[in-house]
Amino acid sequence: MTNYNVVETTNMWGAKCLSFQATSDIENGMLVAKGDLVTGETDIYTASVPTTSDEVYLVANPAWSYDNNRATDQNEENYINKAGVPFRVYQLKKDNKFKTYSTGITPITETKESETKDVPVAVGQYITVDGSTNKPKAVATKPTSGFVGKVIAVEEVGFPYCIGSIGQNVVIGSGDSAVGMGYSADTRVTKVTIEVIKNV
Repeated sequence: MTNYNVVETTNMWGAKCLSFQATSDIENGMLVAKGDLVTGETDIYTASVPTTSDEVYLVANPAWSYDNNRATDQNEENYINKAGVPFRVYQLKKDNKFKTYSTGITPITETKESETKDVPVAVGQYITVDGSTNKPKAVATKPTSGFVGKVIAVEEVGFPYCIGSIGQNVVIGSGDSAVGMGYSADTRVTKVTIEVIKNV
């Protein structure tokens, strides 16, 4: 099953909450721009991909399941906001803080010796929009315009647990410090805390 992004909104004081609707599925933790009202609605706005000059809103709908028959459907990682169904967003204000999975952020890429690789999201990096997707984007230097957030904390949560030979061989660390966990299910995720510096 696909794992979707998860967002936490534990410090969003003063942020206005609105209802948006998209024409395609959208994950929590994505950034959207506010469009016109949906035809026939008085409080639901269209969501679009933000440009670098747009005010952005954080997609953060409660992870209500569409199917209550299975326990796994209650896992937030299995939730996505479906196209054509209204979802909740927060208007991002200076000093607001939110958490998202590192996989929900486009990382910085660097090229060394003609090899391109992703740089893990790290404290001190900045977050902005890329103008072509709803996914937040990490950058090394502070943008001069548009939405700007800053990574203030990165934490790994979860752990691999042994499930026998049907799991995957998990190794933590590398080189001399590598520790084999055997055949395990790896439930570790990396959460990134972002502080809003400015929003247009």
